[in-house]
Amino acid sequence: MRLRQDLCLDRFQLIGDLVRGKRVLDIGCVEHNAINAERNYWLHEFVRRNAAETLGLDASADQIKILQGKGYNVICADATNFHLQRTFDMIVAGETLEHLANAGGFMQCAREHLAKDGRLILTTPNANCWSYSLENLLLGHELDNEDHIALYTPRTITSLLQRYGFQVERFVFIAQNTAYTHDNLLIRGLVHLKQAGQVLLGLVRPSLCQHFMTIAKPV
Repeated sequence: MRLRQDLCLDRFQLIGDLVRGKRVLDIGCVEHNAINAERNYWLHEFVRRNAAETLGLDASADQIKILQGKGYNVICADATNFHLQRTFDMIVAGETLEHLANAGGFMQCAREHLAKDGRLILTTPNANCWSYSLENLLLGHELDNEDHIALYTPRTITSLLQRYGFQVERFVFIAQNTAYTHDNLLIRGLVHLKQAGQVLLGLVRPSLCQHFMTIAKPV
C-alpha cells in the first residue's frame, strides 16, 4: 500500500511488484531461519511468486539445506564473495546489508551479477528513524537486532553505492507494521501503537520511518 510516492506500508507487495517477470537473485533469502518459509511474511516467497526466475542465496548452510529439501532454488554462498558466472535483471537484498561486515564485497558481487540495465533493490533499517531517536533520548541507545553491525541513512548508502559503480534512482521509506513477528499479545499491541505513530509522522516526513528501500542501477 502506498500512502504517497515515497512512503510504503508493505515492502513485500512493493518488492513483488518490482520483480514481476524478472530474473532475480535474492541475497539473504533465509532471513534468520528456514521456518520463515512456513509463514506469510517471508520475502523470498513474495519474490519467487512474482519473478520469472528466482535464485536464493544465503550463507546459512543448514538452513539452505532445509529449503533445498522443500524444493526451493537456493544455494549456500557468502553474500560478500560469490561468483555465479551469470547475471540477473534484479538483485534483491532485504534486511541484509546491515548484517554484513564487508559491505564493499557485497557491492562488488552485486555489480558483477547485475545485467547492464538491471536494478539493485536494498531494504535496510533507517538510522534516522524516529524510534531510534526516541530510544536514545529515553535509554541512551537504540533498541536494535544484536546481529546488526551497521546502520545506514539514505546519504551514507548513496555514498557506498557510488563508490562501487551504482547510481541511486530513488528511495522509498517503509512504515511496515511488524506486529506479525511477535507472539506476545502485549508486545503486539505496543507495536501497533508504534506503527500508528510511524504512519502519522511518515505522512509529514517519510525519512523518519523505521526502514527504507533503495533502488539503484549500475553506471
